[in-house]
Amino acid sequence: MTSKNSCERRIPASEITYNVRTPMRVAVERLFAACRFLYYLFYWENNAIKLSRYDIVDEKIPQRLGVIKLAQLSDLHGKVFGERSQRLFDTLAVERPDVVLITGDLIDERVYDLEYVADVTRRSVELAPTLYVTGNHEANFKPQYFERFLDVVVSCGAIPLDGKRFAIERRAGRIALSEVAQCQVKDGVTIAGVADPVRAGREYKIRLAQDLAEVAPAPNLFSILLSHRPETFELYARHGFDLIFSGHAHGGQFRLPGVLPMGLNAPHQGWFPRYTGGLYLDRGARLIVSRGLGPSVLPTRLFNRPDLVVCRLARSKEILEG
Repeated sequence: MTSKNSCERRIPASEITYNVRTPMRVAVERLFAACRFLYYLFYWENNAIKLSRYDIVDEKIPQRLGVIKLAQLSDLHGKVFGERSQRLFDTLAVERPDVVLITGDLIDERVYDLEYVADVTRRSVELAPTLYVTGNHEANFKPQYFERFLDVVVSCGAIPLDGKRFAIERRAGRIALSEVAQCQVKDGVTIAGVADPVRAGREYKIRLAQDLAEVAPAPNLFSILLSHRPETFELYARHGFDLIFSGHAHGGQFRLPGVLPMGLNAPHQGWFPRYTGGLYLDRGARLIVSRGLGPSVLPTRLFNRPDLVVCRLARSKEILEG
C-alpha cells in the first residue's frame, strides 16, 4: 500500500506563482530605491524641520514671570523653507514664543542677500521680540557691508545684542525687554550677547573673554547668554552665566546613530566634536546648542535635520505644568 505522502508531488513555486521579478523589474526597483534614498538624503534631511524642546527650572527665576518661552533660530545661512520660509514661520507661530533668539549666521558670507535678512527678521519680529547676535559669517563682512547688514536688522525691529544686556519682565501679561546696566537689576532674568570673535584669529578666546567680562552677570540674577560658538562653553560657565544659547556646529554635519551620535566634524572643533547639538552641563551652567537650520560648507546633512529650538523657563516644575 502506498502512503499518501509518497503520492504527493512537490510543485515548484515557479509553477504556482507568476515570477514577476524580471531583469527590467529589478532595475526599476533599484532605481526607485535610489530615488527614495536621494530624496531622504537631499530633501528630507535638509528641509524637514525638527523641534528640540527643553525645560529649564531654576529658583533664581522670579515666580512673577511665570513661564518664559524662547525660540532659537541659528545658522540659517540664507536657507528657505518653502516660499519665504512659510513652513518655518508657521511652525514658529504655533509655538507662540515670548522671545525669538537669532544666534548668528543668518546669511552666508558668500551670499550677501539683504532682502532675505529683511524678510526673515521682519517676520520674526511680527511673532515676538527678537534678539540677535553675530555669527562668524556676518563678522567676516567688511565693515561697510556689516554696517549695512546691521542697519537692515535694526530697521526691521530686531535688537542686536552684541555687548548689551536686557532685562526680561512681564507687563500686562506679555514679556517685555528693557536694556539695563548690571547695577540696575536686583533680581530677575537678564539676557546678554557677545559678538563672534572670528576677526581676532587665533587669539579669539582672549577677545571673547574680554567681551564676556563686560556683560558678566550678578550672582543673584538668572542670566542668559547668546554666543554663536559652543566650543568655549567652559569660558561661559566660568563667567557665571546660567544658560547659554549657541549654534555654529551644524550638528556635526553627518550623524550616525550609535556610531557618530555627535556628528563627524564641526567648525573650530574639528573631527568628532563634543558640542554639536543638545543640552550640556558644566559647573551649574547649561548650554543649549542648536544643530542649525541651514547648510554648512557641504550642501547636505545626514540623520541631522534642521533644528528649531524651543526652551521654556520657570521657577518650578509646578509652574511649567500649570
